[in-house]
Amino acid sequence: MDAKLAKEELQGLGTTIINSPPGLEADLEEELEGEPGVHVIFCSIGTPEDLSDEQGARSNLVVPTDPHKGEMMTSMASEDWEKLEEDVGPGMCSNAGKKRTEEAKDNPLLETPTGPDAVSVWVHTVLVALLWARTTGRISLECHDWGWLATKLQDGSLVSHIQLLDKPVVVFTHMRRPHWRAENWKEECNTDRLYALVKRASGKHKVRCYPAQDEVIADCGREFDVRALDAIAKEAPANFSWRPRVCYGEPGPCKMAGYRGDMFVLAPSDTGPGQTYHGPADSPELLRLLGCQPQSNDMTIRPSPRSIPRGKNRQSTFAAANRVATVGRHIHLEKPASLESFGEIYVIMIDGKVTHKIITVNEGCKEPKDPYRSGLDPVRTFKDWTSYGHDEVTDDQAKAKGAELDEFCTYMYNGLIGYDPVNFETLKHGLKMDVGMSEPSPDGKFFVLGLGRWPGADLYAPYPGTTAPYDEIPRALGKLFARKFGFKIPPPREGEGEESDESDDSEDSEAEEEEEEDQVEEVEEVDDGDEEDEEDEEEEVELYRAD
Repeated sequence: MDAKLAKEELQGLGTTIINSPPGLEADLEEELEGEPGVHVIFCSIGTPEDLSDEQGARSNLVVPTDPHKGEMMTSMASEDWEKLEEDVGPGMCSNAGKKRTEEAKDNPLLETPTGPDAVSVWVHTVLVALLWARTTGRISLECHDWGWLATKLQDGSLVSHIQLLDKPVVVFTHMRRPHWRAENWKEECNTDRLYALVKRASGKHKVRCYPAQDEVIADCGREFDVRALDAIAKEAPANFSWRPRVCYGEPGPCKMAGYRGDMFVLAPSDTGPGQTYHGPADSPELLRLLGCQPQSNDMTIRPSPRSIPRGKNRQSTFAAANRVATVGRHIHLEKPASLESFGEIYVIMIDGKVTHKIITVNEGCKEPKDPYRSGLDPVRTFKDWTSYGHDEVTDDQAKAKGAELDEFCTYMYNGLIGYDPVNFETLKHGLKMDVGMSEPSPDGKFFVLGLGRWPGADLYAPYPGTTAPYDEIPRALGKLFARKFGFKIPPPREGEGEESDESDDSEDSEAEEEEEEDQVEEVEEVDDGDEEDEEDEEEEVELYRAD
């Protein structure tokens, strides 16, 4: 097959699939044959907790012997899951059933698991999503832990590893989550070398990190997201404009002086997942973390804070001039009492649409890590306000409040993408919004407390109201990821290869030269002719960014 023609057909097909509804996408996938056109290297950053101890919001339960778990899960045998745990570590895939069986052999006081419990496997939802992406045939996938990646970064062999693949590559990492083990909270996982080596590996084929470096820095810094939410609220309609009070911890008068309630303190990090603390606003332990307090011992304040890299060709937004995108400052914000009494709403959005809503309530729970959790039903959630000192509303009014929640989340989503489409790139695929209410009443206003980009969000795999294996959220995310980043290489057409090898080699050589010229032109458009400019280098790495 003519290489140039194949390239044009692939580009046309990719455009068709990206702009098509899910039904057409499925039809095209069924009709298309070929090899995966993109390779994904998945690596977790840091040392996450063993999922067998979590069994909750961020992991799926897999029973390899159950034949009705879906094509992705049934495509892997028990030994495949064991190999996967060896590759990625128990923080991403934990063969809990096998471990408990082995422990019971050595301890007669322990009950030996039987049936499905004996073979159960807990798999992180992000990894489940990528395994689903692989089922489309549009991507190939390899998975590793931080130790593997750290070695490749130290000896520089990541470059040759990528180049030997001889196809476009996405290095999929996430730093904010999964949750690290407590003993590793002070561990530093500096990923600067990762981006440098990925940049070096780019050549014949496009190579990029996902999430991109800009977005990782913004996410880990914590401050960027809060400032974005504040900026959007200032221009929002009145019913979407409520925000908790916030102080960005800058030296000088505290913006929350006089506040006497509970507060959150968000800790930044550029080498690991930032921690979130909460407690009374007058807590000496928390106040010492803040640069706006006289007694501050905030060692993260830097005279020249690391800022989010920006390519000079990036289109500016109204936020660009006001952005303080630093990693290195604790910020604190009001913790509304309604988060405890009424609860917090987790809204899952996929491809810009609200797909799932969960409400959690900690008040009355013995363990904060085990809240009451249920799928949000508008009538059940927004009708009866009598326990909060307000009258009950009608079913229609409760449903209208539920519709208002959807409208609010959509408004905030569009605002975030417009605020900075680069540093919120992953939101275009999926996110979890942590939504609260200003007060528990029919007139309470919704607000976004925090954002979870899908590569690092607790996506509530066991979503209430769905059936086993509870993987519809990662399944949708994985197929969307494959659709936006992957493609298939069609097999040679019948009769090809029968002409002289010399002619084929000549045509292929010309096609490859044209393809390389196209790639060089793409790089030049971004670099603007200045290969030494640091900002331009960041943009070059992002060439393989989905629209």
